[in-house]
Amino acid sequence: MKLLSIKKSRLTACLMCCILFVSVVGCQAEPESESKVKYKEGIHYKKVATAHYNNKATMVEVLEFFSYGCPHCFNLEPALKKWKSRKPGYVDFQRVPAFWNPYFQLLAEAYYTAQVLKIEDKMHDRLFNAIHRQRLNLRSKVAVKGLFLEAGVSEADFDKTIKSFAVKQKIKMADNLFKRYKLNHVPMIVVGGTYVTDVSMTGGKENVIKVVDFLVKKVREKRTAAVH
Repeated sequence: MKLLSIKKSRLTACLMCCILFVSVVGCQAEPESESKVKYKEGIHYKKVATAHYNNKATMVEVLEFFSYGCPHCFNLEPALKKWKSRKPGYVDFQRVPAFWNPYFQLLAEAYYTAQVLKIEDKMHDRLFNAIHRQRLNLRSKVAVKGLFLEAGVSEADFDKTIKSFAVKQKIKMADNLFKRYKLNHVPMIVVGGTYVTDVSMTGGKENVIKVVDFLVKKVREKRTAAVH
């Protein structure tokens, strides 16, 4: 009986050592799992077909390709606005209206008309809400003009601006970018002219913002390393 008791004591001691070892190893391993890359290329984001960026190495360009006619773009807008308000100072965020049909092109022209008239912030929500909340039909230039007139823009200024060289050039550049990156839907977000992600890849609008943050950091670290 004494021998059996000694064996049991030894077995208990061994088990306690094993538990202690696993516990310590587990605590040590936790930081390692935290440091693992959370988002993977080919799953949460991918490289664009043709890498392209022309801004300063210290800045990271984030482009949102969107359309006012796209309900998914409308749904992403609140999360994007929240991110925009807290994004780092070295992030240059720009919207790029995408189009592949006359309706989306008209909406892209509306976006750049507002930009040239310096009322982009004023018109941005108006255009989105007119389509997705008020259910207005903005498939004609007359209908779009109506929104601008309501915002205080004169008919003459609207007519002159929407067909101006400045708007035409911006439309051309937006189309070239969309084609250069070989994008095929909206919304899509291109980071640093190198990576692209969207809601379907990340599994939700909140996740896409997290992936954008991840990619911004990735691009910035890469460029900083290249400079040094």
